[in-house]
Amino acid sequence: MRAAVGPAQRSGQTTRSGRRTSPPPPPRVQPPVRLIATGRVYGTSAEHWRGRKPTIIVVCCLALASAASLAGGLVSEDTPPATGEQGRRLSATEAGRLATMRLHNHRDGRAGVRGTLGHPGEELHLTGWIDWQRPLAYLSVTAPTPGPADGLIQAQPGLVAVRPGRPPAPAYPPSTGPTGQAAAAGPGASSPAAQAAQPPPEPSAQPPAEPPPPPPATPPADGWRIRPPAPAGSPATALDSTLLLLFAVGANQGDATDLITYDDIRWLGTDTVDGVPVDILIGPPVPAPGADPRPSEGAPSLSALAAYGGAIRYWLDADGRLRRLQAVVGPGLPLRLDFDRDDRPELATVDVLGGRPTNPRPVTDREAQTLARLPQRNRAAGGGAISLEMPGPTGELVTASGWLDWRRRVTYLAVRDAADQGGQALLRAEPDGVVMLAEADPTPDGRPPLTPPDGPWRRSGWGQDRPAQLDLLLGEALALAGTAPRDAQERARAAVWLRTDVLHGVPVTVYEVPKPTEDNPVGGDSALRYWIDSTGVLRRLEVRGPLGGYGHLDIRPDGRVPRLPTIRAGD
Repeated sequence: MRAAVGPAQRSGQTTRSGRRTSPPPPPRVQPPVRLIATGRVYGTSAEHWRGRKPTIIVVCCLALASAASLAGGLVSEDTPPATGEQGRRLSATEAGRLATMRLHNHRDGRAGVRGTLGHPGEELHLTGWIDWQRPLAYLSVTAPTPGPADGLIQAQPGLVAVRPGRPPAPAYPPSTGPTGQAAAAGPGASSPAAQAAQPPPEPSAQPPAEPPPPPPATPPADGWRIRPPAPAGSPATALDSTLLLLFAVGANQGDATDLITYDDIRWLGTDTVDGVPVDILIGPPVPAPGADPRPSEGAPSLSALAAYGGAIRYWLDADGRLRRLQAVVGPGLPLRLDFDRDDRPELATVDVLGGRPTNPRPVTDREAQTLARLPQRNRAAGGGAISLEMPGPTGELVTASGWLDWRRRVTYLAVRDAADQGGQALLRAEPDGVVMLAEADPTPDGRPPLTPPDGPWRRSGWGQDRPAQLDLLLGEALALAGTAPRDAQERARAAVWLRTDVLHGVPVTVYEVPKPTEDNPVGGDSALRYWIDSTGVLRRLEVRGPLGGYGHLDIRPDGRVPRLPTIRAGD
């Protein structure tokens, strides 16, 4: 328990229209990068969130930033396509289609995604949806056999939430379109030099016998943890590059047709995707705003595309809508993604990414009064059983359960690392400090024993020996009880209404009340969120974690709190 609470798709065929397809071999790549850490889908460390501007969560997929991020995992060498497959420059009509592709994606909002990442027999199947407007990706990741690479992913630009384990049964039947080529080579891939000497993998049009299902329409409520993509400018993992690419092909404005016409962007051939005729083009993930507007001669120089994120093949229909893309990412891993333009469900964001969208506004006078009287109403409610989930700073998930007594201003918890079921820590907190037993036997119900076990209980101040967000949650929960109201005028000036919601069947309103030490937070960006029911009592307290995701403490304020023990700590 110390880790939890201590200081951690065939080419060359003739289509029905009589046109012959001619896509070239895919580009090659740069040195290997890790796809998934051995033994788990999650688990990277990141810089602490405190002091960083919240906008870093959304900025990394804006135009050039997307290309810069992808450059680490999607880079071509200067190897032109074979003779007869080098293609030609785009016509004005083709350039217009490509120029509007990203805008079409954004305007359409959502699409189904199905594809593979890696080589046959080792592939990861990716199935789910992309919402380019929010933006949000929701995917299931399935390996050929059940194992640690399986899981659910929800991602925003710059922030990834994962839930390890083979996804639950789907709520929607899988589509029947082809899923494309194979997926993910794991650790131990060959060296860059060896990869460069090998022919690039040929695309495969054969779908698996039983396509993997999409994720459940309603994401599971628990077990999510945060793993951020690699920072811009550093080597990206193949899966992270895939997510970045998904976001990069959507934009709220069209791209410059003249740059697309004169860049090393080429028409390669024709094909069909799910019965829809398409043109195949090759270009970068983001058009090059600094490109030379003079036409280039000869075959396209794939290395010229590297500066803008690498070479990608696009399958575009007559309306300029993306039907498929293909690239090579990571250590020579082929990526293929098919887009179902009719599969457009509304996506639900998991709590660890902030839940439903917010629409911040100032609070009304009545809402300010509700916030001012919150401590009194909490104290009158008495407290109740509490549960806690908090993504940790190195990808772990901290959970806890116990009780919160608002009248005595005491909380008593059993705290666990979700990956370690062999033990737990016990923690009793009150306003003047925390008493903790770092290692204790697990209890059957997951709550702390009312007769505390013997052991080296230690007292410490707030902000010591535990993750800062854990102490912030517990300290604020204790402080939200008192006999006197807070300043309603101050709440009217500072507090922000975010949205209404439902928590465990109870309607609630979600607010933020920025702390004086917060540096001019924008509504929706404060460290703490307060979920308050219609009686004015707290039901959930949320805290933004070190990786940008949210942890929460839930309380059932029915007043049923046992007499919590007083614990004497040793020296």
